Amino acid sequence: MCPSRDDRGGFFVAPLAASSRGRPHEPGHCDSLGTASQWRRSRRAPVDPSKRYDHIFRSVVVVEFKIIDGEPDFYHMYSEKTLSWNGITQNNRNGLLWDNSLHVDGLKTGHTETAGFNIIASNVVGNHRLIAVIMGGKSSKGREEQARKLLVWGQNNFDTVQLFHAGRPLGNENVWYGSPHTVAVGSDKDLYLSLPKNEINNVKAKYVIDKKELEAPLQQNQQIGEIKVMDKDQELATYPLVALQKVDEAGIFTRAIDYLKRKL
Repeated sequence: MCPSRDDRGGFFVAPLAASSRGRPHEPGHCDSLGTASQWRRSRRAPVDPSKRYDHIFRSVVVVEFKIIDGEPDFYHMYSEKTLSWNGITQNNRNGLLWDNSLHVDGLKTGHTETAGFNIIASNVVGNHRLIAVIMGGKSSKGREEQARKLLVWGQNNFDTVQLFHAGRPLGNENVWYGSPHTVAVGSDKDLYLSLPKNEINNVKAKYVIDKKELEAPLQQNQQIGEIKVMDKDQELATYPLVALQKVDEAGIFTRAIDYLKRKL
């Protein structure tokens, strides 16, 4: 069940891995799983179709994610509670910054007579970041209350888990004509995924090699396949599978033996 909303308002909440990198996944429906690079799970309330909010929800969240992920030195300004200039001090209009239990650190509020009261609020706890968008609120307090409900709901129902550690082998594969004859494979990055808490235990990973058989030489961190993260039969995400160490070409005698073995 999705959280409530203002009569005129629509909202969207997107859990993200705070230390992940890449382009967000497209949002899914209220009870469905989004797929495509960093939207892991999203919930959306039904809104008035005439308002055509869907593309706006996606756009503003993608922009915020790019700011958070790509401009950390710039993003911190959104968490400043006050600004003083020319003898005048004004408070940040994002009142959620004063709620220490939410850990909100941005981002934007807005209001017009036509669009109502709007807010994009984001918080982070550990590696777990949430982005909530409220549109069409009836008051500044109303938009904050709805955003608060979404962020609390996200904190209670989602968590960010580390799937893979950089350089930690997921398996070993044979390498023809190589010295050595095997190579450890895995991820060259720490990878995180935000998931519903009740589905974390269902998530499994497998890897697929691009070629039927690997041949030397291989460079360290050379991509040789994909890591697929699955929730039962549904693919949640894919990541590059790399060779974790360099494999040089073996001497002529070893290569000759390997050649004969492959022909037999």
